Order: sequence, then structure tokens, then C-alpha cells
Amino acid sequence: MKKFSLFAALLTAGASVWAAGPENLLKNPGFETDSPDWLAWGIYRKLTPEERASILTFDTDMPGSGKRSMRVADRWTDDGPYMVQIVPFPAGKPLKLSFRARAPKGQEFRYGAQFGTGTGMRDFRYVDARYARGVGDGGWHEYELLLEPPAGATLVAAAFCPGSKSTAGTLWVDDTALRVLGEADEAAALGIDREPVFRENLPYLPADGSKPELNPTPFCWLPAAGWSPDKVTYSLEYSRDPAFQSADTVRRTGLAIHTEIPETVLEPGIWYWRYGVERPGKTVWSKTRRFEMVPGLPELPFPTREQLTANLPKTHPRLAITADRLPAFRERAANGDLKAFTENLKKSMAPHIGRELIAEPPFLPPWKDPKWSEMYTKIYSTTRPDMARMESFALLYLLTGDPVYGQEAKRRVKYFFGWDPKGSTSIFHNDEPARSIMSQGTWAYDWTYDLYTPEERAEIEKNLLVRIRENYEYLRRKPMDNNPYESHTHSFVVYMTQAAMAFYPEYPELWKEYQYGLQMFWAHFPSWAESDGGWNEGPGYWAYYVVNALRLVTDLRTATGIDAGKKPFWQNTPYYVLYGWPGLSKQAAFGDDANPRYQAMVLRDFAAYLGNPDFLAPALALKLGRWNQISNLLPEYDRLGTPDLAKLPPARYFKGIGFVAMRTDMGDFSNDIGLIFQSNPMGVQSHHHQSQNCFMLEAYSEPLAISSGHYDFYGSQHHINWMQQTRSRWGITFDGGKGQFRNADAVGNITEFSSGPDFDLAVGDASRAYRELDRSLRTIVHVRPGIFVIRDENSAPEPHTFEYNMHAVRPGSVDAGNQAVTIRMDKAFLKVLFFADVPWKFRSFDKFPVPINNARGHKDVEKLWPEQWHCVASAPAAAKSMDLISVLLPGRTGEEAKQPKVEKLDSATAHGVKITHPDGSGAIVGFSKVDGESELAGLRSTKRVFAAKFDAGGKTVASLGLEQER
Repeated sequence: MKKFSLFAALLTAGASVWAAGPENLLKNPGFETDSPDWLAWGIYRKLTPEERASILTFDTDMPGSGKRSMRVADRWTDDGPYMVQIVPFPAGKPLKLSFRARAPKGQEFRYGAQFGTGTGMRDFRYVDARYARGVGDGGWHEYELLLEPPAGATLVAAAFCPGSKSTAGTLWVDDTALRVLGEADEAAALGIDREPVFRENLPYLPADGSKPELNPTPFCWLPAAGWSPDKVTYSLEYSRDPAFQSADTVRRTGLAIHTEIPETVLEPGIWYWRYGVERPGKTVWSKTRRFEMVPGLPELPFPTREQLTANLPKTHPRLAITADRLPAFRERAANGDLKAFTENLKKSMAPHIGRELIAEPPFLPPWKDPKWSEMYTKIYSTTRPDMARMESFALLYLLTGDPVYGQEAKRRVKYFFGWDPKGSTSIFHNDEPARSIMSQGTWAYDWTYDLYTPEERAEIEKNLLVRIRENYEYLRRKPMDNNPYESHTHSFVVYMTQAAMAFYPEYPELWKEYQYGLQMFWAHFPSWAESDGGWNEGPGYWAYYVVNALRLVTDLRTATGIDAGKKPFWQNTPYYVLYGWPGLSKQAAFGDDANPRYQAMVLRDFAAYLGNPDFLAPALALKLGRWNQISNLLPEYDRLGTPDLAKLPPARYFKGIGFVAMRTDMGDFSNDIGLIFQSNPMGVQSHHHQSQNCFMLEAYSEPLAISSGHYDFYGSQHHINWMQQTRSRWGITFDGGKGQFRNADAVGNITEFSSGPDFDLAVGDASRAYRELDRSLRTIVHVRPGIFVIRDENSAPEPHTFEYNMHAVRPGSVDAGNQAVTIRMDKAFLKVLFFADVPWKFRSFDKFPVPINNARGHKDVEKLWPEQWHCVASAPAAAKSMDLISVLLPGRTGEEAKQPKVEKLDSATAHGVKITHPDGSGAIVGFSKVDGESELAGLRSTKRVFAAKFDAGGKTVASLGLEQER
């Protein structure tokens, strides 16, 4: 039985959460009697007596132990009932709540305690609460939560919540216990060494037994129980000595955050570290963790205050460009490579000089209001243009020195910094306009600083300082230093750090914000990726976030001479987009957005930063000019050289996000066939979709197998109920479009990847992403160049009608008799062949099941967001499992005669296909049905997947996973 633990380490082997120990404060803990100690509580005033009675029921079906458990049911999406028992406890004593629970697979539930005063339920006066989250998988599991009560509380309500105010659910609970902890449990009560909650806590860094990738490694630990900013402080020790007694032991005390980065590199060899929670007169220490610093790592010690501040320019501008570089920049704008761009920007901005600016936006409705998303979208869609023009006018002032543009930028800076920083654009209320003011407002003010009087500067900076400090408070409350898993907070870190750096010389008290932002950037940016360079949120959001993070890297280097880009991520991340979405690609993403032109612009910035001309290729293919962002204007790209993508490997695997790209011609996209596939261990969260084990395919610059839908706005019905759903992808669903669930626990994983001159192989496991399925595997074999053989294996406890979803830009054709679907574009086509034991059925349609919402007010929506074609292949009958082979045959328009013949092969131990080209050459791809050795058409293998290529005479010329060949 698996044990889940929050604020504690797992109990020793053989121990039980309900074992004998201190007195259990709860009555009827195993629900074996009918005593009325457990009560339904929460938001349920609208319910009838019968409905209230259904919330708590004793259940004899599959109890955790004994004869009964308690079934807690929340059937309402507008109410949130839950189960509690209120008991007194010794004031100030830490408590441990332990229990067994089960919930349906993928369903979230909460457990914890509310603390208060009074004598019981009728006069319970709430003081504070502590909750944790669980996710069910259908079975019983043990959970425990350590609780440090708030001051003054005398009552505790043990609480179990199957849903929330906006979600329904069912939870079974058994063997509950609430006990007072003794002094021996102090470390556990403080949450020391507790297990991280997936995608809520960063793991301990460096992990025990690990080999860090950067020198020095950052140290990271989890918040103590009851943590809040400035309430808890920590000590840190790291040493070559496991007893921490040697002279090289480093000690840090009074640490307020959960991250510490050494200011010097660590010597190669074995090291040890521990952290502790500082208590009156003592430190309560964690266990000791061991790590090894290997030689030759990139060195990136955290800068000292002196290094970060001594070289900051004494005058403005300080961001992106400094005063000493302005003359050369303006010469390029007047007479050099930036002249045409500058003239065009002048023409485009001239009509906006003196125009009325958007009004300060209203407050948003409450978060759960159905109109929240639409109003949020409308506000950022209407406020962004005027703020972007503020940056553009300031940029024109940098380029030309013309006060006409500087004064227009100044007018806008004064206007937007006149908005109430604690009002409707506070970061705590509406972060979209808050982000724009912090970023574009700060840049524009820095670039036009010489145009303001001292009085004007004082007014602007008063507002700016409030926004910087609120940004800091927002990040600290999360805390960002241990919970960075939120999309917008990445930009908060960047913009706060830039603003604090730009105005530190005038306000040295900004050191706290400046240091904290850089600590987060050094240690934890990005939380959506690993060092291999992938990006969980997809290429569009990669571009939106990475471009500004790269600006911070270059701004820091320009202003201080410090280069923060030595992390392996910065060297690798351009390849994620270069492989997944080459410059002429029209494909969407596995997440919310793809923007090939903007992505190409960011890649061009990377070409300049890394000195690698390969990253210029997409911008050259798209014939992109300069963009009105300073990062795209400062470099002189012509000096970088010529791209040479043909030298790159044709396939690449980004392990951190489970992303695989298989291409046939990296050097010529017009001759390339490319398939991208994802099974993401980061789960379904933020801007990522329920697209585990899904793929897209393009050929000869045409999108053929696409991800369906258009990003009208975040949270729209089309976005939530179509675009995010598995049924909008080339993925597996069942029973009329039921697919994967949405939360961080819906993870996938690439369990196998290999690439060679003849075959690529990727195996994705999305079993944990489906509630109703217990197994979901997709195997893709790329028979080079450009044929893809796919096996889908799915199974479930109950029968389901399994489905294989397909989507295309244009209407395709279905040949049910030959079990084939064909998709055609101008330059290319895709034929999809299905091989099942019994023929599958096909259904196609050409309208989105959930229509687009044009809340942004775009013109010509039908052209901007056209309808697409959809086809669903479904099994002929419900079954507990399916094992389906499909073959993707892309080709050039007009070359249909070159298509190979594909035949199904079957044996007692394996099945697969034989592919035969018109010249007689071809391949066999086999998939084992058994453990151990399997055989198919003369091929023998102990692998799950095996293949062979043969020439026109039948001789094997290449193989994959074979012990014996034909």
C-alpha cells in the first residue's frame, strides 16, 4: 500500500498510521458505530434534507479495514459540503492527522483541519486552516498531515473534502486518527524532510546521491509547517565532512527563503548538506544529503552585491543599452542597417501621437463568475496596444533622439504610472495590465529618463516602487522560491528584477527585490523545463516568456558584465523550437499557442546571444525583417554567418517534457517530413493540454496531422471543452470523446527513445493521464525516411469503445472498406491505414463541436480562425482492451504512385506490418504480444518492438531490436 505524506517523512516499515500511540482525539475513528460524531459541513444551505442526508453515508462495500468506511459525497458544482469532527486539543501542541482514503482515478480531494475557538460546532469561531491535496487512483492509500496550530486556537475540526465549491466528487475515508505529537516528533512537526507535493514543491536540491549539472549547485528545501513570509528562518550547512566539523564547512544562518546559492564554485568531489529550522535557542536539522560535484561543469556562482551593483551605469538608460552605446545605435538608425526599419516605425507610429489613451480598467468580477475570463481577456486585449506603443515611442526616441517621439512616450509613461498601483491594475487583482506597466512602462521610462523634471520623476517612481514591492510580496507569498509552478510568475520575476536593477542606483533599498529576483532566476528559471531545453507550455509561450528572460540575461550582461546564460538550458532551448516548429511550419502546439514568426524572432535573438547562425534559419526562411523590440535591433546578424542545419541529427528527444521530434531533412524544410510526439512527465497544467501520447505530422511544408482548435482566449468554452481536450488531437479517446483528465497528476512519460539512420523509435506511456484506463501505450516507429508505424495499446477494468481521433486543415476522405483515411493539401498528402482484428468504423465532421468566441473583437474571424475537418475511427464494439496498428504514409502531391504497399502480419506471438515499395525494397515492423521471445515473418526478438529493412532482393540491410534476422 502506498503512503502519501505531507509535512512528515514516511513512517518506518511495518508501522501503521493508526498504530498504538498517543490518544486518538477523534471518536468513532473507523466508522464502526452509528454515533453522530462526524458531521456534514460546508456550503450546503440550498440543499433539501434528503440531499443533506446523502452527503455522509456508512459504506460496507470495500472498507479500508473493519466492516465499514465513510462515504463523503459532493454531487454539486455550486456547493461544497465536506465531513468534519470538531474536538478540543491542548493549545499550542502540534498535531498529526492520519487516515486511509480512496477516490476515483484522477479525482482531486482535500484533507486537513480548521482551527478555531468556542465549545463546539454551534459557536465555532474560525481562526485558520491547514489543508493538503490528494488525487485518487481508485484504491485505498494511507495519508498523514502534520499540523502546527495557530496561536489562540483551542478547537480543531478534522476535515475531508471530496470536491470544492465548483467541483463535485466522492471520497471514502477510514481509520482516522488525530493525535498530539511529542517533543521527539519536533522535526516532523516542523515539516523537515517532508516529501514534496508534485508540482507544488520543488524537490530538495541537490537531491541525495545526485550529480548537479552546474557549479555551484543551488540548495533548495521545502517550507516549514505553518510557513509564512518573514515568520520562519533557516540555517544551511554544506561541507566535505558528513559531520559538518571540517574547516571547509560553510554555514549560513538567518535565511528567510528556501533557496541559497553559493557565491563561489565548489571543489570537485563528494559533498554533504543539510538545512535546519531555527527555533528559540536551537536549530532543528534535516537529514544529511550527499552529492558529487564532477569536474568540468559550467561555473555560475551567484554574484555578490558588489558585483551586481558596482558597475551599474550612473546614468540612464540602463536596460538593453547604455548611454555610451547610443551614438553608434543612432548612426545605424540614421544611415546604416536600421535605417529602413526606423523609417517604417516612424510611419506606423505617427497616427498615434496625441491620441486618447485607454481608460483605467474596471475591477474584475469574482474569480468564479462566468464572465471573469471574458472580461479579463477584454481588458488585456484593449490595454496592451496603448502600452506597447508606449514602448515603441520610447524605442524611436532611442533610435533617433527626436523629442517628438520622446515626449509621446513620456505622455504615456506619466499616464499609465498614474493608475492606482493598489487598484484595478494591482498585481494581486489583475496581473495583465500590471505586467505591462512593470515591463513596457519601466523600459519606456528608463529610455526617456532625461525628459522628466525631478517632480515628475518623483511621482512616477513612487508608483513604480509600490509595483515593484507588490510584485515581490506576490512572489514571496507563493513562495516562488519553492513553488514556481505558475505561468505568469516567471514574467513577474523578470520584470521585477529588471525594474529593481534599473533603479537600484537611485534606490539602494531595492536590493532585496533585485537579489531575490536574481536568486529565483539563477536557481529556478525555468520551472517549466529541464536543462535539455524543452518547454512544458509549448512553443508560443516559450517565445513569450523566454524572449523577456533572455532580455534580462543580456541586460544584466550589458549593465554589470555578468553572464547568467551559462546554464545548459540556455544553450539547449533554441533546439526545442528549431526541431519542433521549423520556420515555415504551420503546426499548432500541444499547448495553448504556436506563433512561428515570433518564435523565429526569438530564435534570432538566441543566434546573436550564442553566436550560432543555425538559429537564424527560421527567420531567413520566413524573410523576417526587424521587429520593434530592442533585443531584435541591437545585434548585427549579418556578422554571424550562414546556417547549416543539415549537420544536425534528424531526431531529438527532450526528456524533461517528454517531447520527441523525428525529421527527415533538417536542412530543407520544403523537402522535410516531420512528426512531433509528446508524453509529458510534467503533467497537464498551465498552458499544456490533455495531449499525452498525441502527435502532429507535416510534410513538404504542409500541415497534415494537426492539433485542432484556435486559441480564442484562455478559459473560453472553445478553449476548455475543445482545444484542451484529447479528442481535439491525434490521440486516443473512448465512449464518445472521453479523454484525459486535467491536472498536474495526469502525467505521461517517454519510456524508450532511439534514433538511427534507418529507424527512430519512441514509446509513450499515458496510463496515468486517464481516469478510466489502467494502460495506455503508444509506440511510434519511424521507418526512415518518412513512414511511421504506430501501435496503440489500451486497457481498462470495464469495457469501452475505443477511438482514434484525426484532424486536418481541409476535408479529407474516408475509405471504410480499405480502412483508410486520406488528407490532402496543395503540396502534400497523408494516407492513414488502420490494421485491426475487426474493421473499425469512421465518422467525420467539419464544424467545431464547441464554437469560437470572438471576445477579442477580431475582424474576419472566419478567415483568421477557420473551421477544420475531424474524423473519428472507433472500434466496432466495447471491449476491455484494444491493440491497434496504424501506418502514416505522407507523400508529395502527384507522387501517389510511389506509395508503398502495406500488409498486415500476424503470428501467435507478434503482429505488425510489411511495407513494400514499388522497386521491391521495404521493411517489416513487428510488435510483440508476449513476454519473452516473439516471431514474425522470420524475424525473432525478445524486444517489444523490432524491425528490419530489406533490399529489392529480400536481403536484410538494417534492423532494430533483432536477435535473428530473415
